[in-house]
Amino acid sequence: MKLPVSQYIWPADRCLSFLFVRFSPRLPNVRTRSKQENMSLASKVTLGASCVATAAIVGYVHIKQNIDREKLHEGVIKDVERQQRRKAENLYVLQQQSDLTKQLRREQMEAEKQGSST
Repeated sequence: MKLPVSQYIWPADRCLSFLFVRFSPRLPNVRTRSKQENMSLASKVTLGASCVATAAIVGYVHIKQNIDREKLHEGVIKDVERQQRRKAENLYVLQQQSDLTKQLRREQMEAEKQGSST
């Protein structure tokens, strides 16, 4: 079934009316309100609440990140202090072992001297 040619091509009056409506200047309507007054109170409250909630969330995340960063830094400082304390303890134990070794050698030398003199 073939369609007539008039359905393929717009008639001239349709094209002209389309252009007239599309590009004709519109006169301002005296009754229309400005765009600022078009928002209802509920939409203003919703927008304000969402802005406040967004700002609060961003602020909370920022503060939380700073607190976490400080805690991590405190952990590093505690680790360094713990390592220094262990190093000091190890040096103390090493010094005690060195003193005990010297004392043992002296006692062994004295025992050898007493054993060889008798």
